[in-house]
Amino acid sequence: LGYDTPIHDNDAKKGAPMILQILIFILLAVAVLGSTVAGIWFLIEAFRVHILWGLALLVFPVLGAVFLFLHWDDVRKPFLLNMIAVSLFLAAFALTLYGGNSAENAQSGPETPSFSISEKIAEIKQASVERKAREAIATRGFMGRTLDDVEQELGPPQARMTRDNLVEYQYTDRGLTLISSNGITVTDEIRR
Repeated sequence: LGYDTPIHDNDAKKGAPMILQILIFILLAVAVLGSTVAGIWFLIEAFRVHILWGLALLVFPVLGAVFLFLHWDDVRKPFLLNMIAVSLFLAAFALTLYGGNSAENAQSGPETPSFSISEKIAEIKQASVERKAREAIATRGFMGRTLDDVEQELGPPQARMTRDNLVEYQYTDRGLTLISSNGITVTDEIRR
């Protein structure tokens, strides 16, 4: 009665990041739940040993390491549950890194965000190089250059005014005002 619809590789690749995100969410949820249960269980065991131990761990959680060392038999199970929760968290973190660097995610389309640290560092370096190039151009001066060239190099001005056949481009963040008497080329510049 029904027709089978073929699944193409592209459809499977687009679904892979969503499945990966769901898996990461489940791992994180189980890790948080397990760690919470282990922490409460650890605290209950401390109160069972002595009320002062329980109160001490509430006020100074760092003492948990001392309590663990002194009362290993009592808190072995909650400690191991917490270690399992930590390993689930690390697995989710590793999947997040893997998902950001995999070739499948790169092919799935532009809607998938990238989690690659090296790509972010490269973007920051490129932005820094571009900013330094714009600053170097701004220090050379713009006399005789066209207003279109200026806009391409410095971006749009913060203010543009036209009066009495004079065009004024104001770059307030750079302390620069460019004036054109013919509306095409820069005939004067003022630096503050």
